[in-house]
Amino acid sequence: MQQDRTIYEEFISQISDPDLEATKVEQLLLEVSQNATKLTSRNVENCKDLIYRILRLKWTNLDQNIANAYIQFANLLASSHPEFETDIIEANIKSFLITGASEEVAQNRIHDLLLNLSSKNGLSNTEEKITQAITRYFPHMTKSVEQHENFTKHVLKCSTYLASVREYLLEVIIDRMLKLDARASREAILEAEENMEESCTFTMETEKNELAHKEGARLDCMMDIFFTYLHDICHPEGDLDFAVAKVIYKDLLFVFDRLILKMWKICHVPFVIFYLCSFKDLLAEDFLDYLWKKVCSPQIETVFRQASASYIASFLARAKYVSTKTCCNMLSLLAEWLHNYQLESNEPEFDLHKHATYYSVAQALFYTFTFRHIELCKSPSARSWIHSLRLQALVTSRLNPLKACLPTVVNTFSSVAHQQQIVLCDSIIERNARSSLPVVSSKFSDGWLFTKSNPLDAFFPFDPYVLNRSKLRINGIYREYEGQPVVIKERESTEAIEESWESFKASLSPMYCSTSPGYLNSIEN
Repeated sequence: MQQDRTIYEEFISQISDPDLEATKVEQLLLEVSQNATKLTSRNVENCKDLIYRILRLKWTNLDQNIANAYIQFANLLASSHPEFETDIIEANIKSFLITGASEEVAQNRIHDLLLNLSSKNGLSNTEEKITQAITRYFPHMTKSVEQHENFTKHVLKCSTYLASVREYLLEVIIDRMLKLDARASREAILEAEENMEESCTFTMETEKNELAHKEGARLDCMMDIFFTYLHDICHPEGDLDFAVAKVIYKDLLFVFDRLILKMWKICHVPFVIFYLCSFKDLLAEDFLDYLWKKVCSPQIETVFRQASASYIASFLARAKYVSTKTCCNMLSLLAEWLHNYQLESNEPEFDLHKHATYYSVAQALFYTFTFRHIELCKSPSARSWIHSLRLQALVTSRLNPLKACLPTVVNTFSSVAHQQQIVLCDSIIERNARSSLPVVSSKFSDGWLFTKSNPLDAFFPFDPYVLNRSKLRINGIYREYEGQPVVIKERESTEAIEESWESFKASLSPMYCSTSPGYLNSIEN
């Protein structure tokens, strides 16, 4: 008995020796594999030290024969003793964190093992165990860019052969990106870049593409990898495989519904769906249809109906790949819904709380029309189409939608509409400005609560994308502003309007003012 124990401990010592010859390591692994199925529940407890030493081997960069022997041992152990399967999976998922583990050979070996486990041990919930391990060991936000890069690549690789849990794997990655995005506002990223440029004026140039903002740099890396994944999986032979793209879109839309739509004022993660929709018109059209159904459904919470309206507006204004016809169709839907709402409203007076969805839809209409007005107004039939929107009836409604919209949207829409001789908004804007006087706050007894400049708390999710590395995927499909600032005439020269206009002009950078169209043309066909 003592002799057996001595042999066992010597075996453990040998398998743990980093200097052991490759042929000897292979031989030891094969010997253990041959006896793995003979272990009983009683004596397996006595062999745990040996099993865990083997599982911790850094086998992915060793000789191919050793890799094969390791995979054989892991498969035999998992099939004969399922209680070790989680340990096998976790030992290898941890390797996703190692810098350099994304090298092709090492990467493929880990995935060969996981694929073998999932295909041979289907009754043991292997795929669920893999997803649990991925969730557990996903690098914390404070970890390095390299660890985020390696781990994200591995998880996306898993999604290519673990189809039944792909949706969940995408959700895990997007959830982490959302957490980074929430800590990486455009303003913070641009400020960090400006500070870095100032501090590096007299130093040698560093890596150009890595952001100075730490969370932004990690997010940029993950977004770039995610964009590459979407392109490669949907273009397996260079051309779009629409059948695959539809499946990926369905999974991604599910994650969008569960996570992205519910996050307020995030800057970059929504572009994963923006990028995917650029692959095919039908995807963009379906996305708009999905959003429009959200807006129209009274069963949906108001805040999500409002968010959906913001997504429609921003998508139409920014996506370069959406046609003018689709944009016209979508704007017609928005206008029709607004007119019907006005007719059916029992309390047709300004009330942000009661009519929040109405005001968000109205702002979506004004915002999109303002961004797209040049192309929308230049066709021969444009005048009759614009007349069909009945914009004057919307603007003069007792619900007073202009009062709820962002000042930049209101004043630019007014200028464009006046220039095109479509709607006159001046008197309404001036009346709203006079009525927006400071009021005593019910919450703060010692101060004044001024009317908010963003009463709807509106945001446009596809505003400029500022992540250096990954924006190369976005630049070509992002529509820049095509108009020219309209001269402000005396009728618009109140201090509030001038300040709002100057603020809007300052935002008209090449990325800040784009345009886009929409979705119904192919649906109707």
